[in-house]
Amino acid sequence: MPTRPLSRLLEEFESVRARERGEMARLLHDDTGGKLTAAGIELTLLRMDAPPEWASRLDALEQALEAAFASVRGASLLTAPDLAERISLADALARMAEAAGRRFDGTLTLSIDTGYRPEPPAARALFRIAELLTVYFTGEAGATVLDLTLFSGPELTLHANVEIQRRDAARALPILLARYQAAQTNLRFLFGNPSPGSTIFTISS
Repeated sequence: MPTRPLSRLLEEFESVRARERGEMARLLHDDTGGKLTAAGIELTLLRMDAPPEWASRLDALEQALEAAFASVRGASLLTAPDLAERISLADALARMAEAAGRRFDGTLTLSIDTGYRPEPPAARALFRIAELLTVYFTGEAGATVLDLTLFSGPELTLHANVEIQRRDAARALPILLARYQAAQTNLRFLFGNPSPGSTIFTISS
């Protein structure tokens, strides 16, 4: 039975993933966001009739709703499949890092050339790879320090303070390479341990 070319399979994979992310973004924005907005309206109406002694508790509830709405709005934006096209790559990475930092007990730093604006295919690939590596290092890999740099070229480098061997990263590498192929970019992938106890990933042209 003839097999489809790898590039076609990767394109289909990216297409399905984009649809799934788009549906999730819609649900977050329209459904969850709508319900939080409705709750805020009900809270405003309740405040009109509430006795003065409820003021502090209602203020706390309003702050909680605002925080929840901000989280949903941020998650909706990050989940959108075309984030790196709707805003600059630098802004997209900054928002991704901000969201990751809220779940990360360690130190996450960014150094980004804000003037670098790659074409959409490269922007999508760079963003999704950076997102995947950030999730990997701040979660499964157990890093406590993560440095992400982006300069024109492109050159995207992620340096973590944990030593990861190639065999340990094998689960992530095929997905990373798929991102390049599906985006039809000429990016290349470098992996290394520049010093004991650390790992560096570099994506460049």
